Amino acid sequence: MRNPVVGVFGSLVKPGRLKGALALSLALALLGILSPTAAQAATPGVYIWGHGPAKAQEFEFPTAIQGLPSGIVAVQAGNWGGMAIDSHGNVWDWGSNGDGELGNGRATKTSWLDAVEVKGPTHVVSIGEGNSFAAAVDSHGGLWVWGNDNFGELCLNKRGRNVTRPVKVPGVDATAVSGGGYHLLVLLANGTVGSCGINQFGQLGDGNFRVTAKLVAVKNLTHVTAVSSGDLFSSALEADGSIWTWGYNPYGQLGNGTTTNEDVPQKVALPGPASEVYAGGDFPDDGHMMALLSNGTTVAWGDNAWGQQGVGTTTGIYTTAHPVKMPAGVTFTTVAAGGVDSYGIDQAGDLWAWGGRSGELGNGLDSHVSLPEKVGKGFTAISATATETVGLSTGP
Repeated sequence: MRNPVVGVFGSLVKPGRLKGALALSLALALLGILSPTAAQAATPGVYIWGHGPAKAQEFEFPTAIQGLPSGIVAVQAGNWGGMAIDSHGNVWDWGSNGDGELGNGRATKTSWLDAVEVKGPTHVVSIGEGNSFAAAVDSHGGLWVWGNDNFGELCLNKRGRNVTRPVKVPGVDATAVSGGGYHLLVLLANGTVGSCGINQFGQLGDGNFRVTAKLVAVKNLTHVTAVSSGDLFSSALEADGSIWTWGYNPYGQLGNGTTTNEDVPQKVALPGPASEVYAGGDFPDDGHMMALLSNGTTVAWGDNAWGQQGVGTTTGIYTTAHPVKMPAGVTFTTVAAGGVDSYGIDQAGDLWAWGGRSGELGNGLDSHVSLPEKVGKGFTAISATATETVGLSTGP
């Protein structure tokens, strides 16, 4: 799950320390939001597909989220819902709310497809969502958290009490955030990374396997520009284009040539520097990653049981990075990795997908594909988790 930083679910530009509306405007401009492409000329809508916790929340075709304002600029999928940021820096949330993860002060059910405005943080530049919890970073560097806190994933130095309205974590100067299954990654203003929450596979990256409810330092990282969490593993992109991974690794999703879990970040062997990284969902029995390289190549590694590696087969696991077999003449501008599904948006705004098991690709088919196929158009952002995908599109 990549952390949407206003301008994205890309998560690659670190917002500055300028304050208020000016900081938000600059962040948007840096990411191209204030200079729309042709695909952005029409007002985009937010669409969801995939499988929620009940039959009524299963969508085999892109289905519009209701109640959102115009001017949505970033989206984030959750395993049971999703989030969005509007052009004013306000946060919107939808989906399940049993633990207060909608951030509206209540822990009561709402219509699955109706968005509500999160109460509290404003001028938000990054959002992240895990299993029944969420987080946001504002333009002043403030970290806001809400929802389930059974494993200390809200970094509030306590556990076991749900938070139905966002609270600010004291003493944190952040630039981006990414939610895992039950852990949280926080990119700090000094280029290091902090983490909190469950840690049974080393996904906190602090050198042990202990659950922690306070922010701890991830080791080996000093100049990070983006973070991305799978359900049970984590990743970071450094300024030099290197990718580092840690946590759960039975399917080679750490990309370090092994299937051994790691409690501290390990460097991924890449054929060139990367510009974007996305850690896919790995709950309950899968896991893979994708990255864009600076030369335009898309690479992947991890599980391939459903063709999510994009190599034309559905066999084996890949413990090191390899190129996705791209259609002739197509280059992706952003990618997303779900549980058994993968996505890329090309320069024309067309959405390509591969993998899939039972309707995950949003094309109404229960079969999988092992090479990228075009499934939509007009897309400007995409975000995926183990169970659901959310896209921003002028007409999918």
